[in-house]
Amino acid sequence: MTGNSDTSQNKFITYGDESYSTRAWAKRRGMPHMTLVSRLKRGWSVGEALGFEERPLKPSEQEMDPMQEALRWIQDECTRTKNEHDRLRKERDSAMSALQSIAEIVQGVIAKR
Repeated sequence: MTGNSDTSQNKFITYGDESYSTRAWAKRRGMPHMTLVSRLKRGWSVGEALGFEERPLKPSEQEMDPMQEALRWIQDECTRTKNEHDRLRKERDSAMSALQSIAEIVQGVIAKR
C-alpha cells in the first residue's frame, strides 16, 4: 500500500463489525482526521466520534425545567434592570453636575451687575 493510510502509526478502531484506521474512518465519514482523533481523546465513544450515535448534551446544553428557566429569566431581568438603573443614575449625576456649573456661572454674572 502507498501513503500512510494504513501504517502501524495509525490507531485502528472498530465499530460494529468494521475495523479501520482512524484516517480511513475519517475519510469514510467525511470528517477531518484530527476531529475524529480529538473526539476519541476527549472520551467520546467510537460511535459518537464517528457520528453514528448521538452525543448526550452537556448539562448546560440541556433544556431546563420550567422553574429553572423562570429563575434564570428573573436573574437576567434583575441584572438588566440594575444595569439600566446604574446607567440612568450616571446620566442624572452628569446632568446635575452640568446644571450646577450653569447655576454657578449665572450667579457669577448676576453678582457682577
